[in-house]
Amino acid sequence: MHRRNAQSARFRSSIFRKLAALTVSLVVAATASHAAAQAAGDAHALLERTPDLFGSTALLVRHSAFDGRWASVADDRPALTGAAQQLMQTVRSRPALEQLQRVNAWVNHAVAYTPDPPGEDNWATLSQTLRTGRGDCEDYAIAKMELLKAAGVPAQDLYLLIVHDLVKRADHAILAVQVDGQFWILDLGTDEVLPQRAVHDYRPIMSFNAGHAWIHGFGGQLDVASVASPVIAR
Repeated sequence: MHRRNAQSARFRSSIFRKLAALTVSLVVAATASHAAAQAAGDAHALLERTPDLFGSTALLVRHSAFDGRWASVADDRPALTGAAQQLMQTVRSRPALEQLQRVNAWVNHAVAYTPDPPGEDNWATLSQTLRTGRGDCEDYAIAKMELLKAAGVPAQDLYLLIVHDLVKRADHAILAVQVDGQFWILDLGTDEVLPQRAVHDYRPIMSFNAGHAWIHGFGGQLDVASVASPVIAR
């Protein structure tokens, strides 16, 4: 009797161990499958957000020469007061394109264009630009980006874009915003928000967005070595 009970206990123990091992295997497999599906979904979402602006091909990169400057200004969320606070109260409930128009015009008029000293390229946070009331092109674009975030525009729809102005033959910075799959351009040169197809004078160099960066090329030519370390070639 005791022998049969011992054999039965060993048998049940063996079955339990096998069931436990099978359960662990199933959990691990399900977790791996979920992780793979999530990674594929994330990659697809990122691909849909790739900013192939102004006829360029955008290449996702891991590092660039602008990383330090971008990290110093991204996600600056100061407590807004005065006119900036009033602007937010006005635009938060407005349709997307009206938000872009109001923020673009407000920054264009609230900030006095002041170029960096010769040989310098300083990027100011929103709080610094609001405090001084001065800035150059990237400071305008960064201020608009952070104000639109505060107004509720998703960060993944906002792109700080470094471009070359083909008319002025100088580098420039603008903000590109994706609304319903279309890119709109916010520029300090005009209070009008324009669809990208209406802008012809810019050649993109780099773009930044919500933890990602891209280098831009044309006709299959990408000058990766000068500014970035590539991750994915599209």
